[in-house]
Amino acid sequence: MESEYFNIIFIVLFFIIFSFIITKLLKSSLESNRIEERLDSVLSNQTMLNNKTYVTTKNTPVDKFSMERLTRIESEFIQSLIGMTKELSQTYQLQFEQAGWSGVNAPAKVLLIRLFLQFIGLLVCSALYFFGHEIMPKNKWVSILIYLFIFYIFFKLYDYSINYIISRRYKRLQRTLSFSVDLLSICVRAGYSLDRAFEIIAEEVSYYNMEMCVEFMKVSIELSVIPDRKEALRNFARRVDLPLTKILVTGLIQSEEQGASMGQTLTHLSQDFSRQKIAEIDEMASKIPTKILLPMAVFCLPGFLLFLMGPIIANISRSSFMN
Repeated sequence: MESEYFNIIFIVLFFIIFSFIITKLLKSSLESNRIEERLDSVLSNQTMLNNKTYVTTKNTPVDKFSMERLTRIESEFIQSLIGMTKELSQTYQLQFEQAGWSGVNAPAKVLLIRLFLQFIGLLVCSALYFFGHEIMPKNKWVSILIYLFIFYIFFKLYDYSINYIISRRYKRLQRTLSFSVDLLSICVRAGYSLDRAFEIIAEEVSYYNMEMCVEFMKVSIELSVIPDRKEALRNFARRVDLPLTKILVTGLIQSEEQGASMGQTLTHLSQDFSRQKIAEIDEMASKIPTKILLPMAVFCLPGFLLFLMGPIIANISRSSFMN
């Protein structure tokens, strides 16, 4: 009887937690549409506050200062909610762009992905609960901790996956970035404009790195469309959040603001990137003896010792001393 009560309480608690998470996500996605209407209503109510006295439901007068303060607090609260919702939407959109995907309707896609993963986690926990009696431990509290841990993994699976995808993509982009800066300096010194230079390099790198080609084509299009060229370069730095990209964008923006030669700036940046690449290669080469020590000790040293000591052991075994 006690186990039945425990099972009922556990199922109810699990569904309450799951419903709370779904409600929170849906509320965050739909709040942006409702907040603007509420803000308009609050602003319209503020215009009615001038030279008027209000009466509460208990027919007690309320002064003008209290009502203005309440409406100001509500307006600030609503504006903070709008900022949080917009910031969250921009974060999801930026994550999609950093992963190489389209950022259109990114918050809705993230919401669906999270709901799907949480539903899968709930199914896994339910399957273990109803059909995994032989696998799960007998202690109830340990079982609860295992269920919560599994559900937490599925709850955070999107964050771990998107961060892993972004990091892998950045490693692929970093292999081509220094070489692309060399090509960019050559094109600019040849007389091409910056947007045309990015377009030419995008065509050149498309044969061995399509992701870098797509990024350079985006930069070329934004430079030709957006009036503020600095904003287009900053967008490139936000999408490809690498130290080399930040240095490149900072150098281009400073060169444009100060009126310096773009070709000379790119030449200096290319030389700096080449020196940094050589330093990274030297650092990797200096770590090779340390990394190769353990494999040599495990795989090479026994065979080497057998090769050296084999004849000696054979001669000793055939000697009269052993006989």
